[in-house]
Amino acid sequence: MRIIGGKYGGRHLVPFQASHLRPTSDRVKESLFNILAALRGGLGTEGSRVLDLFCGTGSLGIEALSRGARGVTFVDQNRKSLDILKRNLSQLNIPSEEQIEIHQRDAFKYLKTFHTRGVCGGADGTDLGSGGADGTDLGSGGAEGTDLGSAAHAGEAFDLILIDPPFTEELAHDVMTAVASSLVAHSTAVIAILSSRKERLGNRYPPLGQVDLREFGDKVLRLFKFESAEVPT
Repeated sequence: MRIIGGKYGGRHLVPFQASHLRPTSDRVKESLFNILAALRGGLGTEGSRVLDLFCGTGSLGIEALSRGARGVTFVDQNRKSLDILKRNLSQLNIPSEEQIEIHQRDAFKYLKTFHTRGVCGGADGTDLGSGGADGTDLGSGGAEGTDLGSAAHAGEAFDLILIDPPFTEELAHDVMTAVASSLVAHSTAVIAILSSRKERLGNRYPPLGQVDLREFGDKVLRLFKFESAEVPT
């Protein structure tokens, strides 16, 4: 695995073997960031505040940093994955001023820390925050895991949300419902989500509407934006 573009382009990430991880291929990653550049008027991730949800080892969020994101928040409940993420940050010598936050936490519980528009429920109306271990925040950390002051962006909405949930758990629909129900995204945000081909997702999660869809073998990439009539208040 490597960084595709930007200031860290061509650099390799830490090799690993872990049965619980499913790395995003270079092809999918490159396509995603090319689409983001087109949707954001050529800016891509430049100057964006990014949320990497179900971040795993941080491949997508680090790619965003390489391409000029002003900060990335990584969220995953698996400590082993986050340990590899920290090794990646260290290997790339990513400086502390990159404004990195790392949270070991259930993704749905993290989303609930933002204000909501209404009841956040899955297709069957169940509480999306139920279940999963109570994660502890690891706080902000640079390459050496030093505290960067996580309160600096507390409650601030994100410009770009990258979501790559475990395919085996089929969480994509529920996490899109949770994102749409919260105020985690800025009114001009782009939300990108990867899922397996067999997962059923809608093309609207009001106030979010699908603006692009690409298929890569058994993977599907969907991108959503706020529909013009409905934006966060």
